[in-house]
Amino acid sequence: METEIEVITDTASANAVGAKLNQAKAELNGALQQAQQNEEDIEEKLDRAKARQDAAKRSVDKWTQRLTQATNERQGIQAKINDVEKALVRCERHYNTLDVAAQRMEIQRQIELLQIQKDRLSMALPD
Repeated sequence: METEIEVITDTASANAVGAKLNQAKAELNGALQQAQQNEEDIEEKLDRAKARQDAAKRSVDKWTQRLTQATNERQGIQAKINDVEKALVRCERHYNTLDVAAQRMEIQRQIELLQIQKDRLSMALPD
């Protein structure tokens, strides 16, 4: 912005220049006030945004903690399910072993009964 500097020699010219300077000063003061108000508005908005950001971070932290707890709980339950499944397999093997043993005992009993019948038949038949 270029400024012309004149030597003012009469009062009327000095008053006119003074009025222009006062008007320019008033306009600049208005612009300054508007700029300050804009700055304050932006600072308030920034403060609110920071508060929302902090609240969001706390919320994220809370939900992250809850997710970790839920994941740990799920993993614990899955481990228990795995243990139960292993126990079921062991029980099934044991049951199968017992079932085979019971079947063997039943076969042995049948053999003994047949042996008794054979012995009775042998006694009943003449030599």
